[in-house]
Amino acid sequence: MSTKDTYRIAIVGPQRVITVFAALGVEIHSADDAESAARVIRTLIDHTADGTARYAVVAVMEDLLEALPEKDYVQLTRQTLPAIVAVPSARGSTGFARQRLRACTIRAIGSDLM
Repeated sequence: MSTKDTYRIAIVGPQRVITVFAALGVEIHSADDAESAARVIRTLIDHTADGTARYAVVAVMEDLLEALPEKDYVQLTRQTLPAIVAVPSARGSTGFARQRLRACTIRAIGSDLM
């Protein structure tokens, strides 16, 4: 398999929380607030689009995604790759990821299965 066919996984969040993911081979990208998280996510999306690096999944701390304005969230999650996935922070889940999944399910099949 060539490196061109290799995809990466990244995580975005506060340095003190995400450092442990480096041991699992996940690229860590520090962001302490929604604005810096959005900048990092845009950079990862741009690298995937131009072939500089290819990311399949970008996990982002749920509270950072939740703090984004809706229009920014929509813009950052509209592409197929990388998939932007919310993960609970050290404080636990806020329910944001579940709400987004529910909205996607309703939009896709027209019914709330959750």
